Amino acid sequence: MQALKQFVGGRLHEDELIAQRAIDGHEPGFIWGRDDTADARQAARWNPWRVLGTCVGKRLILSAHHAAGPGVIHRPGEEDVYLAQTCSTCGSTQNAVAWPCNTLKILALDWVEHVDYQTKWRPTRRDCA
Repeated sequence: MQALKQFVGGRLHEDELIAQRAIDGHEPGFIWGRDDTADARQAARWNPWRVLGTCVGKRLILSAHHAAGPGVIHRPGEEDVYLAQTCSTCGSTQNAVAWPCNTLKILALDWVEHVDYQTKWRPTRRDCA
């Protein structure tokens, strides 16, 4: 399911472009949200510099999670579940986590309203167990 990882990467790229264009459209030292209005406070809170920083953090998370091959989920009192793909970062050698992992599914929630978002990417209760 590389599609989920590509989807998140694509949305991060779009967010970075929009934020960078906003920064480039102002003189150095511009202060976001100078007025005391709700819109200005929102702009100050989610200014383009913060958006870029958030994108860096999300890219680091995205790069840490990738498909790592087959694995097994062991749950007490249940039969083992054999997985074709597991997450490289989540889980352990004793208890694998299915790919795509809950971490990537949660990252994708920022763009749940995007036309390319797939409902199969929504985290489920089972993902959080």
